[in-house]
Amino acid sequence: MEIYVPDLISTAALEFCKKVNQIEEKDTESYCFDFMNVHTCDPFPMLIVSNEIRRKSVELKRFGCYARNCSNSYAKHMKFYRACGLKIGDEVETERGNDNYSCITKLSVKELREEGQKTFDVLQEVIEKKAKTMAKIVGQGNEGFIKWLAFVIRELIRNIPEHSKSDIIWYCAQYWPSYDLVELAIMDEGIGIQKSLCKNVNHSHMINSDEDAIKLSLEPGISETIIGNGSLHLRNEWDNSGYGLYMVSEMCAELDASFILASGKSAIKVQKEKGKIIQKKYDTNIHGTAIQIRIRPASTVDYDEIRRQIVSRGEAKAKQNKKAIHVASKSSRGL
Repeated sequence: MEIYVPDLISTAALEFCKKVNQIEEKDTESYCFDFMNVHTCDPFPMLIVSNEIRRKSVELKRFGCYARNCSNSYAKHMKFYRACGLKIGDEVETERGNDNYSCITKLSVKELREEGQKTFDVLQEVIEKKAKTMAKIVGQGNEGFIKWLAFVIRELIRNIPEHSKSDIIWYCAQYWPSYDLVELAIMDEGIGIQKSLCKNVNHSHMINSDEDAIKLSLEPGISETIIGNGSLHLRNEWDNSGYGLYMVSEMCAELDASFILASGKSAIKVQKEKGKIIQKKYDTNIHGTAIQIRIRPASTVDYDEIRRQIVSRGEAKAKQNKKAIHVASKSSRGL
């Protein structure tokens, strides 16, 4: 059976992930992943497609599973084939990049914790340092944008050990000078947003699908943390207050950027059109949670002021919901 991997753009990748997980195993067939159609290689599609190919290849191995036409030199350089589980290109545990890109890289939460133990830092502080390093790679020397991007990366990565139960973090980034465009992608192999939020009895009755869970996660003050009457005693700056995804998605919309959040069988794209923030749904099927941000850096934007406005707006909205956390943590405020 031939399984043709599509060109690695977001919409095609989301659809492919759904189709590859619909493949029925048959004892009479062997399976071939054919990469002949792979020309474009964007970070988010590379992460989600490689994750599903890697998983499906393990399932199909006993029937005979192989690959061909792995000839895209850029895909090899970005470690896409290696991330698919093929022995082509450098190991994904090796970080590599330059001022324009960061190849697909696999991080271990366990190793990040061990790094923190050596330096007497909590995990979140280790993640913050890693986020600053990652932001500089594609920040093009724009200090305001680098600071904002580091905030975004930190908020997204810290969700993984706090909620996903995954020990693995995947990331990839690219800057295209000809378009003055940055794409950042982060993914985990965890339990997904629906299972995470359903741990909270205040929210579980509202969630019947992955789409419901994703939309709810984009609301301010929504977390798996159980509270009463909107109050939560924040003991330190790293306490979870449920504002991370809301803050990132809203800031992306305000900055005319694109934000995609995918988990399980749904993906939601958040962006601004005609002055209004809209959400567009896509069907897919991925294991874990993946996020894409596409943004044009701007030196004239006051990123801090936009963040303050969105925090204020989010807290006001959260106070209308007794089951939401009404106050954002210091880290979500960017303090």
